[in-house]
Amino acid sequence: MSSSFTNEIITELTTPPKTLLPGIKLSAFIEIALFMTIAIVADHYFFAGDRYWNIYPHPFWLPVILLSVQYGTTPGMMAATVASVILFTGDFPSQDMGQDYFNYLFTLSARPLMWFVSAIILGELTNRHIQNRFELVNTLIAEKQRADDMTEAYQEADATRTRLEEHIASQVKSSVSAFVLAGTMNVRQYDEALKDSIELIKHTTNSEKFAIYFLRDNQLQAGVREGWAESDVFAESIPAGHGLFKATVGERRLVSANRESDQKILSKLGIVAAPIIDPLTEQVLAVLVIQRIPMTSLTFYSVEMIRAVAGWVGVALGQSERYGKMAENSMIAGDGNALSGVFYKRQIEFLNSLAKRTGVKISVASLFLPPEVTRMGSNASQSAAHINSVISQSLRDTDLFFEGDSEGNSYHILLPTADAAAANMVVNKIKPKIAATLGLEGHQELIRCEIEVLGAA
Repeated sequence: MSSSFTNEIITELTTPPKTLLPGIKLSAFIEIALFMTIAIVADHYFFAGDRYWNIYPHPFWLPVILLSVQYGTTPGMMAATVASVILFTGDFPSQDMGQDYFNYLFTLSARPLMWFVSAIILGELTNRHIQNRFELVNTLIAEKQRADDMTEAYQEADATRTRLEEHIASQVKSSVSAFVLAGTMNVRQYDEALKDSIELIKHTTNSEKFAIYFLRDNQLQAGVREGWAESDVFAESIPAGHGLFKATVGERRLVSANRESDQKILSKLGIVAAPIIDPLTEQVLAVLVIQRIPMTSLTFYSVEMIRAVAGWVGVALGQSERYGKMAENSMIAGDGNALSGVFYKRQIEFLNSLAKRTGVKISVASLFLPPEVTRMGSNASQSAAHINSVISQSLRDTDLFFEGDSEGNSYHILLPTADAAAANMVVNKIKPKIAATLGLEGHQELIRCEIEVLGAA
């Protein structure tokens, strides 16, 4: 049975009928009036005009029975009443000779009494059927309501399932993105590590505004301000006595607005704050403060993701700091081919004195590359590695070359026993190869060269 057909049945059965008196439908009045009019007219023109006293069964049985069976007790009683009134308005039999008065009264009242009794009996049976029908209708309404509730619940469950699937897919995507970005973070240079950390935070936390407060001079100072507008009034520094400082730096715990106890701590500062800790030294380097994030994204998973991201940032920044300190005192540059610029500064004075004392000629050819070319695009580190390889393959076993700076913009080539002319020949041999590596064919003049002979007066 279709839902629309069921609705039509329920509407038809539950629509209250039109009535003139309580419990009596308008159609019952029309039926009894129509039947009695036809019966009286027929009696007047075609019969004796005595209201059918001598006809058995009496025609007035028909409306009494029909209304009792169709509408119940009350309409049946009405039909019996009308039939009785009309019966006694016409000519009725006179009392027979020898018939006592009570027998005569019984003869006159027998038919009306039977009509009333029949109306009550048949009407009550009909009322019982009507009551059963109402109970069935109520049961049908209840079952339909239950079916509608189940349908609505299913639709809500299906919509919830869809939202959960989308949310889980988004979380999985965020997790994968986090692992990919964390694996590509540059930890050799602090600035690059910080830049990659910002990208990691943006892509994994869905935060619109955040800041990284670095621990300096016994307070947290904003070093990174992502998404801040001129109208924002976020704090530039957080003193040591502040509750956020105590919670993140002192207790080293994550602070979230999801917890009622942390809401006062984060007042006007942000929504979630997580300490950035170097896992090797267990030192708090900074505090990541998420200052605006969609409330639909502020879930338990997202809070834990912020905690994990802060941990990854701590690893990256900690390693980059240690790598930078090691690079300052290292003899080898980052690529492993050239010697470091720090080592060059330490050795150049010694070699100059040695050349003066022994009279051995030592030439230094310094190459200066255009910075806008060497640091262009994402292949800058590959270009530096290719340049180092080109220089290394072009030198003798006794020659050395140093990085002039960590950006790969300059190099120093040390040529023992070579005068300025020999050093110039080596430079002319190397410059075309470097120009080809940088895509500067035909523009070798952009690579500037300076030659110095150590020990020369």
